[in-house]
Amino acid sequence: MPHKIFEIDEVLRVIVWHTRDISETTTVSLACCCKSFEEPALSLLWVSKPLNDLAALFPSILTRAPTEEEGNRFRQYASWIRVLSVDLAPGYVTQELTLLLDLIASHYTKRATTVFPNLCKLTWHGEPSSLTYFPSFVSPILTDLRAHITTRWETRHLPGEYAPLEFVMNSIISPSTLRSLCLDVPPEANPSPEFKQGVADLTSANRSGSVALGAIL
Repeated sequence: MPHKIFEIDEVLRVIVWHTRDISETTTVSLACCCKSFEEPALSLLWVSKPLNDLAALFPSILTRAPTEEEGNRFRQYASWIRVLSVDLAPGYVTQELTLLLDLIASHYTKRATTVFPNLCKLTWHGEPSSLTYFPSFVSPILTDLRAHITTRWETRHLPGEYAPLEFVMNSIISPSTLRSLCLDVPPEANPSPEFKQGVADLTSANRSGSVALGAIL
């Protein structure tokens, strides 16, 4: 019978936290060896991930719809992620990744909330058309957003009447939480006066005053 100390969540998390200084393999082993350590260890392992790693949670996504169990596991793992990189540049988007993006967008549409509620830092790389998925990833506690947009800007790929830059700005749920904003876009993006005002408002709402922009203004 496990010692009662292993019933204290804070103790488990402290033990798991110290394994990060040893190796990721040690943390994985801890997650596998004891049910009490499984959740704390997995939550540490999934703090920072690229989007592609999430596709592995749906091993049969090309042949069938996800089961309820797979969906629940995906939402649990996604809730642990605090740092996420999304690479949708040409040549990197597989069929599996496209289906995963559709699942994430579907969750956002049905529940009006992101599947990444604890996401603090988001790095986005892709063409303008990839921004259709962007709102599905933005959490209410996002503090760091870095977006690198490639090729030419085309508004026809975006829903509604937003120009691409305004679309990004309007997708940020809680601007007052944002501490760092960096947008790296082609020269032809030509940000409108409305977007520049949005940036000014964002800077004003940010108490630390540390909002920074890539070379767009």
